[in-house]
Amino acid sequence: MLNDQEFSFWAKRLSLSEDARSAIENVRRSDPARRVGGGRSNVTGRYPSRKMGATIQFESHRVELPAIFELEYDDNVLEYYDQAPSIKLEYCSAGGKRLGVLHTPDFFAIRADSAGWEECKTEEELIRLSERNPNRYRRDGAIWVCPPGTQYAERLALYYRVRSSTGINWIFQRNIQFLEDYFRTTHEVRSIDRQRILAHVAATPACPLENLFEATGNEVSRDAIYSLIATGDIYVDLFAGLFCEPEKVTLWLEKPPRHHGANAGTNTALVPTSLPTLRAGDAVDWDGRRLTVLNAGMSAITLLGEDKSIIEIPLTKFDECVREKRIAVLTGSGTETEALHVQERILHASETDLAEANRRYQAVARSLRGEANGDIPQRTLRRWVAAYRAAEHENGAGYLGLLPTPNPGNTSKKLPGCATAAMIESIAEDYETVKQKTMYAAWSTLKLTCERRQIAVPSYKTFTIAVHRRAGPEQTQKRQGSRAAYQLQPFYWELEQRTPRHGDRPFETGHIDHTQADVWVICSQTGRLLGRRGSHSSRMRFPAAFWPCISRSILPATVPA
Repeated sequence: MLNDQEFSFWAKRLSLSEDARSAIENVRRSDPARRVGGGRSNVTGRYPSRKMGATIQFESHRVELPAIFELEYDDNVLEYYDQAPSIKLEYCSAGGKRLGVLHTPDFFAIRADSAGWEECKTEEELIRLSERNPNRYRRDGAIWVCPPGTQYAERLALYYRVRSSTGINWIFQRNIQFLEDYFRTTHEVRSIDRQRILAHVAATPACPLENLFEATGNEVSRDAIYSLIATGDIYVDLFAGLFCEPEKVTLWLEKPPRHHGANAGTNTALVPTSLPTLRAGDAVDWDGRRLTVLNAGMSAITLLGEDKSIIEIPLTKFDECVREKRIAVLTGSGTETEALHVQERILHASETDLAEANRRYQAVARSLRGEANGDIPQRTLRRWVAAYRAAEHENGAGYLGLLPTPNPGNTSKKLPGCATAAMIESIAEDYETVKQKTMYAAWSTLKLTCERRQIAVPSYKTFTIAVHRRAGPEQTQKRQGSRAAYQLQPFYWELEQRTPRHGDRPFETGHIDHTQADVWVICSQTGRLLGRRGSHSSRMRFPAAFWPCISRSILPATVPA
């Protein structure tokens, strides 16, 4: 929210009149003009707004609540208020009678460059109201307008907007509700996990979310990935694909240039397509025509047709055509082997190397966009840019060129094979048993065994590392039983293929069933039959966003006279 000083600066910057400023100040200091009411066809509620630090009323969870989500997560919206003070609308009825109606808009929004009232209605209701009186609501092209509301707002240099249910982007709504828990809670992401996730996204810009899941595997939790998306460390177009369909969600380390409007034509060196990296000689199919890639440049791709004709297409347009399946890449350098090579390099890189590579990537990105890089020498920047481009040409992932050169030293195993076999045998037959020996006790037994066989004794540190590598459900089951191992087994979201989905996340939609049962109440002390409990059957379904605090109540026992 804006403080008084920030509000005064905002009003001065927009050159608002005294009347407009007075009207906005009245909205800011007033309580909601009325309490919303529910009915047969709408669900009311209150949304806890972090932006406003208060609860915001909504009268419909299918129209007004989506508007709240848009206002809450729109960076251009500075403040918004529900049920603002009533305004008087003057217009003529269908019969020509002059009317003056007090109207309470659903919201009043203060944006970075404007302010005004916003009214939310379903498309069906707007059609019905426009037929009853076109002077109150009518369609103006693709949008709905309220002429008396617009006239009232324009006198104050403000706006009046009518929101129709057809204008709701349900992909955005489902994604925002999916991320709500990550917005409201702090999920601690380990530093190594953070660097590894950012490294994967930097190495393969515009990669699908599903590919990131597969690349990180069991190394990084999905909660960590979603947390970085919620905090803005990873850019996702929330209007493009659903999180429940990760193959359709595209990830970027920063907002790509094509989303910057006027800057869409700037340098795209760090914004390659989400396709396999193309090289000269690769083939593509364009509407049944086989074309050969002559040159895959930074901004355009040059193709050679079978009739020796040369076609040059911008990289962004080529990417768009492939996404729309108008162009099919027949061969490309981005093979599965190279993808595994990229994944292997990142997984085996240390946290320090990943942090350094991420720092270099940000510097290279700023350099290619023509921005300043602080204290980094130009010679160093040129070397990093050259390494990035060389790795992009050779491996299809320029990020690999920014990783520090690994120097693992002598990685050959020093422990003889017989000692390694004895250690694995000791872990399987002595440590992983129901006796639940400590690691030190199991190692002590191994030490005596190795000394008796006159073979090298593995150190205690080597032994513990080997034990931890075998950790998992199988090891836990051998030591503690199946119940303890059950907690470590993978979670199955659906038991059967025909099991219906209950929303996009766990407990998003709840089902409460009261099944009739023949229950008799018996006194626990005397054993006397007290009677039969009443039973009823009902079923309700509601989204988790409106889940109330449910307390279990026990029906009173009916005692026969």
